[in-house]
Amino acid sequence: MKYHLFDGVPLSGVIDTRDSAGAVRELMERLPHGVELVGHRVVNGYHLFGDAVVLDDSHMTQLRDFARSSGITTHYELDNIAVARQALPRATHVAVFDSAFHRTLPREAFLYALPWDQYEAHGIRRWGFHGLSHESVSEAFAPRRVVSCHLGNGASICAIRDGMSVDTSMGFTTLEGLAMGSRAGDVDAGVVFDLLIRQGLAPTVVAEMLTKRSGLLGLSGVSADFREVARAAAEGHERARIAIAVYCYRVRKYIGAYAAALGGIDVLVFTGGIGEHSGEVRRGATAELGFLGITVDAARNAAAEGRCRISPDGAKAEVWVAPANEERIISREARRVALATPGTS
Repeated sequence: MKYHLFDGVPLSGVIDTRDSAGAVRELMERLPHGVELVGHRVVNGYHLFGDAVVLDDSHMTQLRDFARSSGITTHYELDNIAVARQALPRATHVAVFDSAFHRTLPREAFLYALPWDQYEAHGIRRWGFHGLSHESVSEAFAPRRVVSCHLGNGASICAIRDGMSVDTSMGFTTLEGLAMGSRAGDVDAGVVFDLLIRQGLAPTVVAEMLTKRSGLLGLSGVSADFREVARAAAEGHERARIAIAVYCYRVRKYIGAYAAALGGIDVLVFTGGIGEHSGEVRRGATAELGFLGITVDAARNAAAEGRCRISPDGAKAEVWVAPANEERIISREARRVALATPGTS
């Protein structure tokens, strides 16, 4: 669990525990007295309220109902919020939604080609995720055409025009799109039919396979951790090499697709643990994209640290490495909504 205290005495850090509610309680003990506003990252549910929202019991009930029906917003994050609200009853608690940045997706981007009632009656559509990350790294480049690559154990790409999301690789859930640490990403739906019908696997087994035993882990047989897969590849492990090649190819393919969606690309940004720290992935993901004006300077790419440009001077498209600052977006949105909500300050 990451936390960051804004205003007053600087305080930030990470609490490492498998007991998420216990981590929240430990965090509450670390905080100074007098905390007045708490911003909570919530994966999805912005459509229930139209915006970030000051939480009350009614809102928590709505979010829990949505979590039960969709499986997108997870119960553990709502449990964490409940613990925080109990520990800080006088503070204003605001839910800031990770998927809200993608509210600007056009209909042709968020609809699946399924019977209409699946969208209208059941809410089956592209929601998109990592919105706080994509928003935070793209703001400095507005109003240009930006492709943001959030590459970590979970990974997604976003096409951004004039500061607004117009397409993104994750969909109804966080499973669609890029190959990830242990998630398969894009898979022909017919493969799922094969697993269920011909191979006779239980739905729960298929779900676990696609989310926890695929991606880099499934292809390499080594690990879901890119660093371990990269070490194995450097030592000659063939499947690890293949896994990295698939990972980079998927990223490169989406960059090209989103350049088409934007009618060109002005800025390409890499963020997330892998995006910020793997020159190998940045090199592989941008290979053969010269026709889009995307090139990477080898020396700059190898030396990249923090926020920096890695494209050559004069390149048609700028390529950047930029750490995301999701906490800043959460803080800003929490303040904005709290100030606009009667009865809060």
